Amino acid sequence: MTGGTAEPNPDTLPTAGDPTGKCLRCGRISNFRIASTYPMRILGQPPQGRVVEQVTVLECMGCQDHSLVVEIEPQNRHGLHPVMWWPAENIGDLEQVAGVPADIVEAYSEGVRCIAVQAPHAAVAMFRTAIAEIVEDKGSAAAKAEKDLFKRIEQMVTDKTLWDTFGDWAHHIRSTGNAGAHPEKFDPVTMDQASELQRFVRELLNFLYEQRARLAAAKPPSKKTSQPAAGSQPPAGSQASAGGQT
Repeated sequence: MTGGTAEPNPDTLPTAGDPTGKCLRCGRISNFRIASTYPMRILGQPPQGRVVEQVTVLECMGCQDHSLVVEIEPQNRHGLHPVMWWPAENIGDLEQVAGVPADIVEAYSEGVRCIAVQAPHAAVAMFRTAIAEIVEDKGSAAAKAEKDLFKRIEQMVTDKTLWDTFGDWAHHIRSTGNAGAHPEKFDPVTMDQASELQRFVRELLNFLYEQRARLAAAKPPSKKTSQPAAGSQPPAGSQASAGGQT
């Protein structure tokens, strides 16, 4: 039912055929136990029937939490291929970051869910939306007044709201997002491109929001207060000797 096993590849997410890789619960590279597998669609009649859709529950041998993978046989070709994992990788990982507006969280998280169901065009379009929302939140009045996203990003670089390198990233996300929204004008967007864009957006959010929130919450150093030696008297004429407040 699993469509055979594959060579272990810890750089990919776990599947029924290769139960190794990154745990979507604890984030560590792990081995997994197949807790259960349920065939959702069988082509033909038993016992000759072939499973063409299945869901597998995987137990991480590290944290013992469970995740699942949905696998299908596309166009009735032999061999199951993963199309969706749950929980989606990094979904909602902005929710605990102080100061990230809800519109940005929603756009980013929707893009992550699109990656989880192997929808790269929709994913990159949502990541472009996240960049547009960042401009609305962090851009100056001059940036927001520009008529298109290209010029708005350029203005943010001019304003030093974005460093030059981050401006390049934002433009890359913008242009790839355009390709996702207008597939009739561009070559197909791949899953690798969509996953790369997710990392770029996440790093931008880390720079613009997460690091600043951490710095703002950091406890500043405190100075030691000097204590007078035991039995010593304050200098004559001081406020303390006159009974005043220090």
